[in-house]
Amino acid sequence: MNQATPHDHPLLISNRKILAQLTDMLQRIDATIYSHSADSKNSTIGAHTRHIIEFYQEFMPLLSDGDRAALCYDNRKRDLLIERSKDKAVETLALIDTQLTQTSLTSRDITLTCITVPDLPPSDISSNLERELMFLLDHALHHMAIIKMLAEQQDITFDDSFGVAGATLVYQKQSA
Repeated sequence: MNQATPHDHPLLISNRKILAQLTDMLQRIDATIYSHSADSKNSTIGAHTRHIIEFYQEFMPLLSDGDRAALCYDNRKRDLLIERSKDKAVETLALIDTQLTQTSLTSRDITLTCITVPDLPPSDISSNLERELMFLLDHALHHMAIIKMLAEQQDITFDDSFGVAGATLVYQKQSA
């Protein structure tokens, strides 16, 4: 029986597949659509893509630095170049994919710090690398579903699985 290596961890594979879907979509759309907003109140594909990327950027150092045990998505750098430049987003997603490909996932506890209420001190929550990879996957899927709605307003079509959770895809297949 073949045992999976840490590089073949299902959470690493799943995250890479979702980010590959996002990258493929970005490569198919025009740069103007990437940063287009129907009005000043609406977000853009670029804003949601930046948001996804920045969460991964906060998480990735935990994979390469075994001594680091703290994570805070709230203090992420908000890089507007990623939001405005489709090419920069694709380039950054490729770097994240390389890091995910090269990592050996080992279970490790971490502390997640988050701002839950602005006028209260941040909360510390016990977590682990696998839990955060699952969160990143769900978080990316959520924003990809919004990206899909924004892009469909621009008459861009998608594969039915874009921005859809694996469990939902399994359910849809079983229900068909």
